[in-house]
Amino acid sequence: MGFHVSWVATRGIEMDALWSAFQLAKAPSNTESDAITSTVLSSGWNLVSFNSMSTYFMGFDEDIPRELSKQGEVLQCVADETCMGSSARGYRGGAMLWRVEHNASESRFNIEATGTPPPCYMEIRQRLLAKQRAQGRGVDYVFSLPIEICETLTGYRYDRVYGGAIECLIEAEAE
Repeated sequence: MGFHVSWVATRGIEMDALWSAFQLAKAPSNTESDAITSTVLSSGWNLVSFNSMSTYFMGFDEDIPRELSKQGEVLQCVADETCMGSSARGYRGGAMLWRVEHNASESRFNIEATGTPPPCYMEIRQRLLAKQRAQGRGVDYVFSLPIEICETLTGYRYDRVYGGAIECLIEAEAE
C-alpha cells in the first residue's frame, strides 16, 4: 500500500490562524496519533501535515488555502504514492496563482501547469524530464516535480526527517 500525505505551508500567517482555518487544536499529551502534525520550518514557513489516509483530504481542500492567502502566502502540496499523483499549488491575495500536477496514470511524463509557477519550476522540470528519459524504466521521476518545487520554496519534503519541534494536532471538535 502506498503513502498518502498532504501539507499546507504558510508565510506571513500566524500558526494559530493556520490551525484555526483547518479547525485543529494541539493534541493532549496522552495522544499517540501523528496523523496531523505541525512545525515551524527553519525557512520561516509554518507547516501542517496530514499524514494518514484519514486526514489526507483535509489538506487537499482548495477553499481553506485560498481563504488563508488573504493574510499571506500559502503553498499546498499533495503526494499520493499509491497512484503516483502529486500536486503543488501557490496562493496569495485570496487566489490560486499557480498549480503544477503530475498524474502517472496519464503518463510518466505527464505534467499539467497553470498560472505562473515559481522560477524554480523550469529547472526542476527539465532535470526530472531528462532523468525520466535517460533512466526512467520502472521509476517515475516526474512524480517529484511538485514536491521539489515546494521543497525549494520552503525547505520541507514529506519523506525527510527534520530536527524542529513537532506538535501533534487533532480535529478541534474531537477534543
